Amino acid sequence: MSRPDAAPVRVYLCECGPILREALDLAALGHALAGAPGVEAVERQATLCSPEGQAWLGRELAAHPGCRPVVVACSPREHGRTFMDVCRRAGTNPYLLAIANVREQCAWVTREPARALEKAIALGRAAIARARLQQELEEQEIDCCPDALVLGAGVAGLTAALLLARADRRVVLVERAPAIGGRTVLLSELFPHLECASCALVPLMDEVLHHPNIEVLTSSQVERVLGSFGNFQVGIRRRARFVDPAACYGCGTCHAACPVEGPNEHQQGLGRRKAIYLPYAGALPNVSTLDAERCLRRTGQACDACQKACPFGAIDLQAQEAVLERRVGGIVVATGADTPLRGAAARMPRVITAAALERMLDPAGPTGGELRPAGLPPPRSVALVHCATADGRAPAPTCSKVCCQALAKYAHALRARLPDAKLTRLVWDECAGGKGAREFVRDAFRAPGVESVRLLPGERLEGLEERGDSVWLKLRRGRRLEVVQAELVVLATAMEGASQVEALAGRMRLGLDPAGFVVEENDRLASYRTRVEGIFVAGCAQGPKDVQESSAQAAGASGALLSALVPGRKLKLEPAVARVDPALCGGCRACVGACPFQAVRYDQERRAAQVTEVLCRGCGTCAAGCPAGAIQALHFTAEQLGGEISALLEG
Repeated sequence: MSRPDAAPVRVYLCECGPILREALDLAALGHALAGAPGVEAVERQATLCSPEGQAWLGRELAAHPGCRPVVVACSPREHGRTFMDVCRRAGTNPYLLAIANVREQCAWVTREPARALEKAIALGRAAIARARLQQELEEQEIDCCPDALVLGAGVAGLTAALLLARADRRVVLVERAPAIGGRTVLLSELFPHLECASCALVPLMDEVLHHPNIEVLTSSQVERVLGSFGNFQVGIRRRARFVDPAACYGCGTCHAACPVEGPNEHQQGLGRRKAIYLPYAGALPNVSTLDAERCLRRTGQACDACQKACPFGAIDLQAQEAVLERRVGGIVVATGADTPLRGAAARMPRVITAAALERMLDPAGPTGGELRPAGLPPPRSVALVHCATADGRAPAPTCSKVCCQALAKYAHALRARLPDAKLTRLVWDECAGGKGAREFVRDAFRAPGVESVRLLPGERLEGLEERGDSVWLKLRRGRRLEVVQAELVVLATAMEGASQVEALAGRMRLGLDPAGFVVEENDRLASYRTRVEGIFVAGCAQGPKDVQESSAQAAGASGALLSALVPGRKLKLEPAVARVDPALCGGCRACVGACPFQAVRYDQERRAAQVTEVLCRGCGTCAAGCPAGAIQALHFTAEQLGGEISALLEG
């Protein structure tokens, strides 16, 4: 498969210090490779990756312009970039370079000298065959956009947005709710020191809302993400608020005039709200919003009570939603998490989630701090269930990290509010990490009046059943079934990825784990990066976290974005992109759907697929999936790979 006009190949054999010299017969290897087709010379060097070795290789390449260099050494994963940079400095196109990995793939795994030599010869011949077929690829640079999009305005999103804005970057902060702050702003106290949550968060929220570099888009969601790192084109649908933020003072006059009332989903379903409303007391921005789905106008009724009542003329009932286009260089996904309640448990008024209990205990919450689930009398017994599933079973297969401290906080609050009530917790295991956490949990659950029911591995909560004015918690202990009764059951349900993240992940080609959390690049060393270049993740969108961890990860994500997108610095385009032969393209469009970067489109005029090279990342997915063989991935063409494989098999 070699071409008769191919330029000569020069082989550079690295001894890797004593590593390869002692593991392989390098003299025999060099002699065998010298006889391969197209090889002009074989040279040896002690350590090609050292500064001296790189300088020597650069002189060699400069002295033999137009040659095809083949480095027989270690893994290209370790020093592929090193040798490509040497080629660039010497004036040799780096895409003419081929590397044979005879260290990791041969010397370190094949102990018999004869077999190791045989394998090294085959690997070297394969690299030579590939080098003869490689083509020069032109490297280009483009301008990049240093601005950022942050999805979600909870603690992580607010932190990331503010850090980016303080670094003089323009930030678009998109939040689907009408107010910012996420779940944390609805907490009354933060464990383990029980400091005021709003006191900590409101200054951050206020600075974000008034920062000149941050565009806050509430009641909005991302509908389209095109492009790649440095140049994302984002389509954002902004629902009509029907209230002018510049004119509204949040006085609530319109709320009183509205004739429609229903459950307040922003308060965990507790309390009621009007069709025009503020989500909760102290919500920011302090601007009312009209829920078009609940408004009487949706059913054709000519209601304008809120508009007539507004003393500032801030309400426009003819307002329309808008689709906004924004260009950004990087994206931070900080969409948070949910703790849902589903199935039969969701229909039991005496069964609530820990998040609902939080709102009940808050003096500024929907019940004014009174513990009255569904209007029932205050409970005389409360069960706190660790590690619950969304349907009221336990233990959940995963740990949410924060539940033990959250239930400890609630145990502390319940002892103060209901001193005569019986308090029981069902626990399998405890997770309380961080400064002061273990002591906080220990002291809360060892307090007088708190009983702990500990279950062993294999024992479980099978389900819940309402009987009269109490709930029966059915515990399976081997063959024995036990029952714990309580007038109120509080489930610390496991965190799941936020409900909107699945649609977002599909638009951005992000992976999700079984619990709905965004899959990171590396869960230890790069948990703030996704597997899509230019898209970062922070907070509970990546997995369960407390406020401290969410804030820290947001700082990591924003720092990584800042270091990657520097104003004035150009981004190098990947030259090893895909190319379509329109003469072979059958128009099936399989490549359009397969491309993870949306770089392939179908050209109606040419009746063939076309690759937008600025978006292409050279992954080869389209080439692998093309049934007509019309797409070639440059630098990994069928001819090049076929030549390499043939030489490997012949060797």
